Amino acid sequence: MTEPAQSPSIGTLLFQAVERWGPRIAMRRRREPLQWSVLTWTELGQQVRSVAAGLLSLGVQRGDRVALLSATRIEWSILDYAVLAIGAVTVPVYHSSTGAQAAHVLRDSGASILVVESRTLLERLEEHLTDLPELRRVVVVDVMDLRSLERGLLLDELMRDGRRYLRERSADLETLGASVQGSDLATIVYTSGTTGQPKGVRLT
Repeated sequence: MTEPAQSPSIGTLLFQAVERWGPRIAMRRRREPLQWSVLTWTELGQQVRSVAAGLLSLGVQRGDRVALLSATRIEWSILDYAVLAIGAVTVPVYHSSTGAQAAHVLRDSGASILVVESRTLLERLEEHLTDLPELRRVVVVDVMDLRSLERGLLLDELMRDGRRYLRERSADLETLGASVQGSDLATIVYTSGTTGQPKGVRLT
């Protein structure tokens, strides 16, 4: 009896789309009420690769949990694709969560990296950070002064480190990406917690 064929991973599907659609528009971002900027498939692929390599430079390994505490924005999608491309696990955190609720999700999932959107969300969670021993680094999307945050790193810095990593060890990303299967754990989505503590739902 033959083994069923493995379904491709999300990362594989993304890079197939990048190769196929290249200069076509992948995403649009509204800057002002009537002003939009665009991201092509090629640019999307480059940014995903930079973030994925940046995560590898932080020591993120296959199966590690990376939490995303942010409202919907292009960077959220780029980060999600990057996490999935290296076989790590995305843990979305509702941006409306209280500090205690967000800390519960981080603790329960065992997140080693937290990506947080803004100073406001970071301040909401700040008092709980010392109670999360598995959390190694905090990446902030918006540009801000992180000198007071010992484990802090800006997303722009993560991408810069990723580009350096790709120049030196691009084969690592390709090898790891090729090993990810569609049946691997991709994300842990937590319930809203309206009737008790949020519970994580595991999705491949």
